[in-house]
Amino acid sequence: MKKKIIISILTVFLLIIAYALYACLPFAGTKGVSEDFKRNFNVKNFYSDSESGERVMMLDSGADAFFHRLSAIEQAEEQILFSSFSTHAGETTNHFFSALIKAADRGVKVKILLDAKFAWINGDNGVEDVLINHDNVELYFFNKFNFFKPYLLNISMHDKFLCVDDKILIFGGRNVGDKYYDYEGYGGRYSYDREVLVYNADGKVDSGRATEQVKSYFKTLTDNKLCYKKEKISEKRAKNAEITEQNLLASYSRYFAEHIENKLPDYTAITYPVNRITLITNPVNGKKKEPWVAYQLLQLALDNDKALIQSPYTVLTKKHLKILKDLCGKTDVTLLTNSMGSTPNLPAFSNYYLKRDNVLKTGINIYEYQGAGASIHAKSVLIGDRFTAVGS
Repeated sequence: MKKKIIISILTVFLLIIAYALYACLPFAGTKGVSEDFKRNFNVKNFYSDSESGERVMMLDSGADAFFHRLSAIEQAEEQILFSSFSTHAGETTNHFFSALIKAADRGVKVKILLDAKFAWINGDNGVEDVLINHDNVELYFFNKFNFFKPYLLNISMHDKFLCVDDKILIFGGRNVGDKYYDYEGYGGRYSYDREVLVYNADGKVDSGRATEQVKSYFKTLTDNKLCYKKEKISEKRAKNAEITEQNLLASYSRYFAEHIENKLPDYTAITYPVNRITLITNPVNGKKKEPWVAYQLLQLALDNDKALIQSPYTVLTKKHLKILKDLCGKTDVTLLTNSMGSTPNLPAFSNYYLKRDNVLKTGINIYEYQGAGASIHAKSVLIGDRFTAVGS
């Protein structure tokens, strides 16, 4: 009997190991970009000597980021596209989705894309059912967990953006939750982040505008075979969703009257003109990806004399360390990242922590944030005196 138990335990253990290997091995090692991609890439495509008609502002403050999200939604007339990696229960989450529901109530078409494994929006308040039940809302999820396809376990949708009509775009690193917006009364760990608000000042619409680039990218995501749309709920859940919607909108109405109403900003006055905005992404698929984003940022950095990098995590292989050393031989590179005391994710931080001496040997300058009760979540790069890259 004891022998059978031991054999059963070993069998289960081996199956777990095999499952983990099947999930991880397809992504082992590093992958380079194709020669075709290199040939088609040109640093000059990122430059322009004339203003584009678009204006921008940085959103470093969590409170400002939340205000401008709601402000943008309140100005929507035709369509809202929203994407997020994770969502967390809280007051800001309820208010944000309530603002989207309110927009849908006045006829705005709202399309929402969330990562299927990390975006929990139903919880106790039933927000997901409200969205599914609304005629003007389309709710998509990217790559839900499939036990029989462990090789897809590592594929996530990590983009965070809000695109309102052809007028306003907000993109960067913030997910949805109180810890990202420094919400009044929130007593937990704060996450310092950064986003860019783009205002299409002259109202022109063409494929080069940031809003149009995001619209095209959003369609690429939702057309992908890993993406699925939630369309039906039971009659009982639909009735509960109607009650939930009323409660959410009543709460948001009070918040709106105090914090948003009569305070909508003049974006022409508070933004700055730019010459060009270029969206860069990695391939959208269920496989190991070519590092298109990293390659393009590297080429831009090599074309300038300095680069300042801000990132919560720094995960480098031997190949990456060599690339970084070559870059530091030509460009003055500084990294601002978390410390052991500030990082909220020890597994992700461990690669950098164990290799920190090797990272320093590349010639890079490193600053570690030592603040207690908060962490860096922003991902941004300042290249030379002309380029700012802000990502998710």
